[in-house]
Amino acid sequence: MPKGRGIRAATSMSSATLDYPLGRPLLTAVLVRRRRLLPAGATVLVGMGDQVRPEQPVAEFAGPGGLIPVLAGLAGRVLEVIPGHALTIEGVATSLNGLVGFGPPAVGPLVTLPRGESVALVPITPGTIILHPQQASLTLLQRALAGGAVGIIAASMATRELEAFVRADLSVLLEAGATGSPRLPLTVVLTEGLGARSMHPATYQLLAQRLNETLWLAGATDPRRGMRPEMLLPQPFGTPTSPTPADSTVVPGAQVAVVAGTQRGTRGEVRHIFARRQLDSAGLLTPCAMVRLEDGSAAVLPIHVLDRIG
Repeated sequence: MPKGRGIRAATSMSSATLDYPLGRPLLTAVLVRRRRLLPAGATVLVGMGDQVRPEQPVAEFAGPGGLIPVLAGLAGRVLEVIPGHALTIEGVATSLNGLVGFGPPAVGPLVTLPRGESVALVPITPGTIILHPQQASLTLLQRALAGGAVGIIAASMATRELEAFVRADLSVLLEAGATGSPRLPLTVVLTEGLGARSMHPATYQLLAQRLNETLWLAGATDPRRGMRPEMLLPQPFGTPTSPTPADSTVVPGAQVAVVAGTQRGTRGEVRHIFARRQLDSAGLLTPCAMVRLEDGSAAVLPIHVLDRIG
């Protein structure tokens, strides 16, 4: 890739490639099966068929200050154990996707930072996942890493600062996906993508209800393969599952977010799908819908800029 293309490519991704063209799924109770890779020399503490809790140590390994636990991250059953390498857990969880992220799967209790304190000085609890409903800064990520946090869920982040933290061209990092990404010590998920945006209240409320609970976070992002960062909020063992896959069709009554244009970032409800193509702001005939926005106004919007969220 020629020099200088990285930031331009990543910036274009924030408004095009990284958007969900067919809806961002939110599954309240889905059966998931995830593999927990173990550090070298880890001792497994569970066996096949055992029931585990999200906060339960399933393995441990020697660290600088003593033994460090590896938490399950899900409430479910152990399906596979490969000593010294990995174990697989199956359980029911609420599945929520972010827009862009990076980093390997991480497990830890969800916490927020004290309000009114400087990010440069705020104490960080090791092993936690930080919920930050505003735009994240390079300083925040550096402090989280230095303090021993394992992950951050933030609303958004500037492309330049994100690239400075990962020390890599963001477009190359995303195109590499999970297989080619460098090993990163901190997992980051941005719910609203690149730029300067706050977390939508509904997303924040869903996550804030799980403060101090252990959850599963994975940052791998590869839009070309349909891979998105995920947040798994464990449900109690035995919780019945909801139907899958999630319906992402834009239909009357669907809750949607506007992902492009002057209304970008707003949400609303689809009230009508036009049978014939309508003229959009660019003067092109496109399939459109009438959307009742959050402020009570109505707008005719192209269907391809609508992201179904419920």
